[in-house]
Amino acid sequence: MLAVSVVSAKADQRQISGKWAADDRTKGGLGTVIIFTDDGSVTNIFGELVDFKYRVEGETIIQTYDDPSTGTSSQTTLPYSIVGDKLTEVDPANAANRLEMTRVGTAKPGVTPIVGLWTYKHYTGVMATVQFTRGGLEQLSVPMTVASGRYKLQTGELTMEIEGQPPSKRKIVLSGDHLTFLADAAEHEQKFTRIVP
Repeated sequence: MLAVSVVSAKADQRQISGKWAADDRTKGGLGTVIIFTDDGSVTNIFGELVDFKYRVEGETIIQTYDDPSTGTSSQTTLPYSIVGDKLTEVDPANAANRLEMTRVGTAKPGVTPIVGLWTYKHYTGVMATVQFTRGGLEQLSVPMTVASGRYKLQTGELTMEIEGQPPSKRKIVLSGDHLTFLADAAEHEQKFTRIVP
């Protein structure tokens, strides 16, 4: 599906290592997340991908959703609690309706306890994730397809071999937390933003 070339393999792979979310999503909120690791592994996730802005006030999470298709904005206030590695959100309209999530990894010292990656079983039956970042981004990901493989990055070219897909090679431009797969004869330009924990 995607392939990239790199300058000096190890240095380049460290630069690209992390979680990247597609800037462009479908009107239905579908998009791609790519996770690169230092050891050359890559995971490509396609599914529901929704960004919120959030802030915590006392025991509530205030979420803001900016709908790109309508240009409108909506806000939700959710009571929540964290006990150990469990985060529970309560529907303000029905206290019996709650969402319980489990932390992935460990809590980060020096930041509000909500920061991190949380997972729960979505009503579709798959394991969804919600990531709260230090910068105020809350990102919901509900996978439809997940595929893993290997990648190499050398001198601005990324090569990926992902299970079930033909190998791909793409020219890329990496600028801070922005990654662009340049257009070629087979693929259109794709832009991704690094999700900084």
